[in-house]
Amino acid sequence: FDLLKVDNHLQTSSLLNEFLANSFLPCISKLTRITDHPQTLIDNIYTNNIQQETVIKSGILLEDISDRLPIVCSVSTQRHHQEKLKMKTIE
Repeated sequence: FDLLKVDNHLQTSSLLNEFLANSFLPCISKLTRITDHPQTLIDNIYTNNIQQETVIKSGILLEDISDRLPIVCSVSTQRHHQEKLKMKTIE
């Protein structure tokens, strides 16, 4: 489904609403197919991992290996490490 047509294509709108209702967000918001006609946003990655300690970076690679641009997504989490408990033997 082409996210550029979300305003005038019922199936695309319904699909996006279903994703959003289940806390899935698209990582890509720019054109992924650039030709004389038509331009589209049909390649995407969706995530529902939107925790505060999660960093999501996504993008479009400007490579002309085909009429569709490659997309990438990197997810990193910053976990709070607890100090290891030191064990003592009491005799």
